[in-house]
Amino acid sequence: KIHSDWIMRLWHLLFLTGFLSLPLVAATNEKSAVADGWTDLHQQAWKAIDGKDMEVFQKLFHDIKNPLAHHKVYKDTLLAHAITKGAAQIAIWMLDQGVDPNDHSTQLPLNNAVSRANFFGDDFKAVIEKLLEKKANVNAPGSWGNTPLHSAATHESPDLARFLLDHHADPNARNKEGRTPLYRAANFGAVAAVSEAYRRRGYQRV
Repeated sequence: KIHSDWIMRLWHLLFLTGFLSLPLVAATNEKSAVADGWTDLHQQAWKAIDGKDMEVFQKLFHDIKNPLAHHKVYKDTLLAHAITKGAAQIAIWMLDQGVDPNDHSTQLPLNNAVSRANFFGDDFKAVIEKLLEKKANVNAPGSWGNTPLHSAATHESPDLARFLLDHHADPNARNKEGRTPLYRAANFGAVAAVSEAYRRRGYQRV
């Protein structure tokens, strides 16, 4: 009888903690998904960006209610992911649909685009032009306080540095270490090229 009672209690425990808790877990997960805004549609759109599939992405995007939702793991928005992956046409199209050019992901869109411009080539600079056209903050500091001009200086991009200066980038901006873009250029062996960009825009040594 003692053995039977023990089995009955164990069965009761499994029933209460297993079956009865399932609705609670499902409800909790549903609330979490609503809270961060990331849905299955976002995930499918993320994969469309990976494949640079504009047609599929556009179809999905029109049904997404919150385009600024952050990926649960990577913490990036769809715009940030498109820039990171070099999906230039998708990024430009999203901006034309009114997506915030200053969305807060792991990196701000303009900072991210500038840092990747050399890697993805001249076509990707159209993303930077579109971001500035849509009023992206040209002096927005990233996580280390580096502005887009810091990134251009670091990656030895004099043309890009001139372009940012033409759009009112601050040549005297300082990051969290107190370093200006030109100082960063010196650290990365790009001081000559970036200094020339500064000189052509009438800026003195900073």
